[in-house]
Amino acid sequence: MEGGWIDAKGMFLAAVHAGPVYTLLGKKDLGIVEMPRQETTLIQGDIAFRQHSGGHTVIPNWPYFIQFAERYLGAQNK
Repeated sequence: MEGGWIDAKGMFLAAVHAGPVYTLLGKKDLGIVEMPRQETTLIQGDIAFRQHSGGHTVIPNWPYFIQFAERYLGAQNK
């Protein structure tokens, strides 16, 4: 459920439209162009998106963000 402060569709479309630039630079885009259902985690590429159903808070997304970021942060620690 979207709140008045959230533009999940706009955030998703920004990620989709950034995809061609990522691809041009040899990175992996979001992988889809249709808005996914809530609770769908898209972290397989170099762009990530997830919309949770828990209202206006980032807490439900933290475990998925950490999983996505570890790919980049872990590489620096090796």
